[in-house]
Amino acid sequence: MALRVGFVANRDESFQRDVIGEINRRKGGGVSAEYCSIPEIVVGGSTPYRVIVDRLSPIVGYFRHYLKVAALSDCYVINNPFRDVSERFFCNAVVEAYDDIPLPKALALPSKTWNDPSLGRNVHIETSDLGNLVYPLDWEGIVAHIGFPAVLKSATKIGRQPVYKVGNFPELMQIYNRSDHQVMMLQEFIPPEVTLRCFVLGKAHVLCLRYDAAKECYSDDFSTIDATLVERAKENALKINLALDHDMNCTEFAVHGGVPYAIDLVDLFLDISPERLPREAYRWITTKLADVVIGYARSDVRNQGIHLPISPLDTAASGPV
Repeated sequence: MALRVGFVANRDESFQRDVIGEINRRKGGGVSAEYCSIPEIVVGGSTPYRVIVDRLSPIVGYFRHYLKVAALSDCYVINNPFRDVSERFFCNAVVEAYDDIPLPKALALPSKTWNDPSLGRNVHIETSDLGNLVYPLDWEGIVAHIGFPAVLKSATKIGRQPVYKVGNFPELMQIYNRSDHQVMMLQEFIPPEVTLRCFVLGKAHVLCLRYDAAKECYSDDFSTIDATLVERAKENALKINLALDHDMNCTEFAVHGGVPYAIDLVDLFLDISPERLPREAYRWITTKLADVVIGYARSDVRNQGIHLPISPLDTAASGPV
């Protein structure tokens, strides 16, 4: 019986079509790939897929529910649906525990306004609900800690969101005052001498490319870069993705003063297309992802998180609840 692999992805994008084609062309090991068909979600239900590659659930919430139910069965989901990968600030906090991974200084700022329309009309946050919040904010201390220029962006990353470079306090306030109900993240700006992007697959394989933000293009020419810098970026990208439990991710580094700073830890949408990447790089990513998916399909690995069945609590040992 064939082991089925499903892709939750935009059917108009060439990347997943090419990976699906690569898996199916191999015709070995009984693994076949296709786009997922997602019906209504039944509590306690299962999925016909041994592996699902997720490219859409961060922006399509219904798919997230399906993937969590699938992961409770025998399906392995890339990336782990039990990890909230959209929380950009939390990801920085996790990686901060690694003393040998240089990160820019960062802090989270509370929402400018508190009533989020997505919570519904019946949810209204009153001033009395915010008694735990220290207010007004210590802007003098915040600025002293981060410095200028700085980067202001949403603390939650879903899709392509604006990132603002602010050079002084009035600019910071102008953008922060427009942020509405978003929790914002203020980050030290690292002036890049070189920008590197590391594509990490299967928490084991890394491809590093130069990135030109102004031209929005990639290059595999490292002739003017110290090879040890590239290797350090690749090593740190692996550590980051192991810590965050990501099988498919892109981590961005700004090299300054001979140090690769991890300035953007998570980009699960992986800016991948044959038009934007060097030919050999695109080929490496598509074939390596096919390798990873086939390897997981043939294994008995499961996502870290909640698994069933869950043993009942031993109330005799734990005492009354």
